[in-house]
Amino acid sequence: MFKLFMHAARQKIGYVLSYVLLLVVTNAMLIGYPLFLNHMSSAQMNDLALGWCLYSGLIPIVLCLKDYILNVTCNLMANDIVADLIMQITQKEILAVQAYSSDTINRSLHSYAFLLCSYYLYCGLDMLVSVLSIALMLGILYKTQMILAILVALIQGVRLLALFRLASSLENKSQQRADSYHAFLGCFMHDMQKLKEILVRQKGVEAGGWLCQKAKAYLCMQKAYASVEAGMELVDRSGIFLGQLFSLGATLLLSYILPVSFSSLQLLFLYSESIGQEISGINEFMQMGAMARSYHHLVKQYTSLPDVPSESQVPSFHTLTVKDLSFAYKGRKDILEHVEMTFQKGTIHVISGENGQGKSTFAKLLTGLYPMHRGELLLDDQALSKDGRLNYLSEKVCYFAQDATLFEGTVRENLFCDDKDQIMSLKQALCLPDLDRYVHWQDPSLSGGEKRKVLLARFLIEVAQKNPSLVILDEPTAALDHQTANWVWHRIAALSNTTVTIVITHDVIPDYFHLIYNDPASKDNEFIIENHYLSHD
Repeated sequence: MFKLFMHAARQKIGYVLSYVLLLVVTNAMLIGYPLFLNHMSSAQMNDLALGWCLYSGLIPIVLCLKDYILNVTCNLMANDIVADLIMQITQKEILAVQAYSSDTINRSLHSYAFLLCSYYLYCGLDMLVSVLSIALMLGILYKTQMILAILVALIQGVRLLALFRLASSLENKSQQRADSYHAFLGCFMHDMQKLKEILVRQKGVEAGGWLCQKAKAYLCMQKAYASVEAGMELVDRSGIFLGQLFSLGATLLLSYILPVSFSSLQLLFLYSESIGQEISGINEFMQMGAMARSYHHLVKQYTSLPDVPSESQVPSFHTLTVKDLSFAYKGRKDILEHVEMTFQKGTIHVISGENGQGKSTFAKLLTGLYPMHRGELLLDDQALSKDGRLNYLSEKVCYFAQDATLFEGTVRENLFCDDKDQIMSLKQALCLPDLDRYVHWQDPSLSGGEKRKVLLARFLIEVAQKNPSLVILDEPTAALDHQTANWVWHRIAALSNTTVTIVITHDVIPDYFHLIYNDPASKDNEFIIENHYLSHD
């Protein structure tokens, strides 16, 4: 984390030095203020009235300027850190991450970058200056009254020790909370109300048991984290008041034994408060450090991936062969075992079967989105190398995913096409919504069928632009009316003349297609091939 911060700090060294200078000046003014008041009490008020007004008015101005420079510096450095991390991640083998989510990465990077800047720039430097300030204040107090200085040091030391003990617990809870939260971040985002609704609406429902379990786990970790955080806040906030109370109480008792001057009492009171506030900054440093390290753990899973190998070109192909393919999600048994299959151009290959049999996973393996645990893909009997995997995915494959999403923008912008004639042709054939209609990525006003039509139009445009060798469609006719579904099937049939075409569907399909289905009677969950070679238009 520190290396990443220092790289960004060097790029914005002027802003960082300005903040450090203002931080030192601010603390020096706060330390000198009680000494100035003591000097006023021993001098004529009229002589120092103007100086006192200037001194008192200058402190808040410098504080505001310091906070402004801090905010600007943090934002500028955070932007540089995010840009640097994105550059690193784009050069990594992201396809090796099965739970890849660009949205999750984006949120994690921005949260992590700002936390990192705040942690080192605001809390880190502030803590360093705070430690020096505390030492200086205790030194001044020691010269004035040795016993009072020792008393303040003991009281604030106990408070600091309590904060350190709670900080270690807070970091563990923070990491557990982050892991639990990101386990289902893609489902619930930041909406706590949805978590509560799941607990109420799906309680006792077997299908929602996993979601309920995750929701309960997060809520429990949130409560555990909040309780430790509340304990730190209690120790922190009460520490200033209790420190002053005990210091003054002990001073009153001490005054019966040793003479204590008014200036010593004034220094004790003001420095006790200042030291308490400095320790509050140390407390904030520990809390923010726990959060920053939890986000660092999430970001590191991407930045620590191996670099993408040098890209090699993949030629066009007419036959795709799957050889001894096996795959399992982490911590589970194989969902696909020793699959052997061949797909050829000129035939529509339809994969059907029960839910959970691995059809969509199989499609992602064919596209290269998921890495194969065992087995290989042969393109015209030539094995697909790791170096050519990205070129294969970006240039030779068009994939219509079951969970494809729309982007923020108009329907027209979501089609990614400048050819007006092509857009109007698809609009008429698919009965697309208004092209200038603005949609959100989770627009509830857009029906499932309308969303599917826009995504299909975008997919067909991509096929026309890319001229791929392999086309895979996962549930292309779901939520479509009968007329539109028939049109889609005819377009799929036309694609099969020039590409290797694979369709995953539960819908009723024409019986003349080459059918590959998962045999319910098969105990090994292997794909069984049944041939129906009939001509089609």
